[in-house]
Amino acid sequence: MKAKRWMSVWLCAALVMALTGCGANADPAEEGGASQTSAAKIVKLRVWADKEEYDLTTQLADQFQKDNSGTVKLNISVEPKEQDSLRTNVIKDVMAAADVFTIQDSDLMVLAAGGALTQIQESAKVQASADSDAVKAFTNKGKLYAYPSGQEKSYVLFYNKKQIGDGQVKTLEGTLKAAAAKGKKLAMDWSQGQSVYSFFGKTGLNLSLNDDGTTNACNWNSTDHEIKGVTVAGAMGSIAGNKGFANMKEADMVAAAKSGKIAAGIASVETAEAVKKEWGDDFAAAKLPIYSCGGKKMAMSSFLGYRAVAANYYSENKEWALKLAEYLAGEEAQKTRYQELNQLPVNTNVMNSEEAKKDPVIEAVSQQKSMGSLRRVGTGYEEACASFGTKMAGGEKDYQNLLDDLVKGITTSAK
Repeated sequence: MKAKRWMSVWLCAALVMALTGCGANADPAEEGGASQTSAAKIVKLRVWADKEEYDLTTQLADQFQKDNSGTVKLNISVEPKEQDSLRTNVIKDVMAAADVFTIQDSDLMVLAAGGALTQIQESAKVQASADSDAVKAFTNKGKLYAYPSGQEKSYVLFYNKKQIGDGQVKTLEGTLKAAAAKGKKLAMDWSQGQSVYSFFGKTGLNLSLNDDGTTNACNWNSTDHEIKGVTVAGAMGSIAGNKGFANMKEADMVAAAKSGKIAAGIASVETAEAVKKEWGDDFAAAKLPIYSCGGKKMAMSSFLGYRAVAANYYSENKEWALKLAEYLAGEEAQKTRYQELNQLPVNTNVMNSEEAKKDPVIEAVSQQKSMGSLRRVGTGYEEACASFGTKMAGGEKDYQNLLDDLVKGITTSAK
């Protein structure tokens, strides 16, 4: 695991050196709108798409090609990729990367700092049509580097209204008690960094990204803070031991909801939307509940997760790469993704549609925003949280040592 973290840091450094060696004397931020002549030539564009969106992205790319057939001859190829590995693939060899690719907001700092992304010059146009937090998520030092295309991995509480009342979900303990009374469970996946953050995020303890954009600062193991790390871990330990709690992979939650094993869950908006299809009118969603932490009532927090479509700064057809990226993140594309892939929109017109207004998941995300923050974490975070969360859910009680290992894993690459 340590080797993996060092490899991530090495790759980031390699990207910066590679870009420097490629004659990148101009500031990428100054050249995002550079005009290129497209007449009398075939404009070839490669797109890296999330595997789950491959078919839809291919359809959208074909439509873009048809819509512009009278202007330019486009040859667009779409290649499926694992979304979580896209950043690594770009870092590994930005010159060989696709012209257009999807990024997560957690990718922004490394890719923008390395000069791999083309700045969006018409940022005011994007700001006028997209959720303000989504725009902030892809803005670095006042410059926008990608077209926001959807929400992802933001956490909400979903529950079955036949099993649990609206008043009971205001607290985590109330939700657990209601689920247990029905012989069912509330599910969370504590191997996810988002789940671990939900308990620490509003305690006043620190998790932040260092100035290098790739490493972290963290004091979740603090022994002298008003709320000590062991106090938070103790609260998690009590939850893990509750008969109404189940540590469960998100991939298994939809089946568990369908079979009746769970009556509630704290999970990503993608999972919540999938459960909604199973439960129908019995489905409800809410912002994350309050939990008991050392005798205090503590709001559960969350990362606000977003995705966007970006253009490679080193694309040979940058003008058309930007146009395609904008199209793939546009209003109609977001509407289609919402309807077919359960991906929540960030385009304000789609968000304000009658269909979206009736969506309890979108409403829950809106309520959760005040308790959330943009995901700004570097290398090592997810691996360290996966180890810590799994051990906590398994009932281990040596809280201070577990926390020390957690913080070491989160911050080791900074040393």
